[in-house]
Amino acid sequence: MPADPRSSVRADIAVLTFAGGLPEGYTPVGIAAAGFPLRVGDDVTHAGYGQTTRTVNDRGQLRAAPTKLDAVRNGRIYLRGVGSVCSGDSGGPDFVVRRGRLVQVGVHVSGDCAESASSTDVRAFEEFLRSAGGRPSFVRGE
Repeated sequence: MPADPRSSVRADIAVLTFAGGLPEGYTPVGIAAAGFPLRVGDDVTHAGYGQTTRTVNDRGQLRAAPTKLDAVRNGRIYLRGVGSVCSGDSGGPDFVVRRGRLVQVGVHVSGDCAESASSTDVRAFEEFLRSAGGRPSFVRGE
């Protein structure tokens, strides 16, 4: 991977900020830091409000779809398996579970609504997230 992945991939990542604090009892999900281990075959869960198929516009309800990590290259995570990212899911998170807690590893870019999807690998953007005003809790390892 190049030193600056933004120079070689079309990234789909942003930092949104808001005024005020978090709701009482809310704990943000950790973000995978550079070097966070991912392996082919890891269980990954997509979350989003998009359609469940190409032909049925049933957007608007939060859903989760399980997949498996298929490959990681050039700042992207590629996934295969049951469920997939579909229209309306772009920008949503991808999670793995480590030590019983969710860790965000990706941001949805595209999917075929059936078996494959790709996401921006958040590990490649730790410095960007910090420099753009984000204050996420980075997770370094397992």
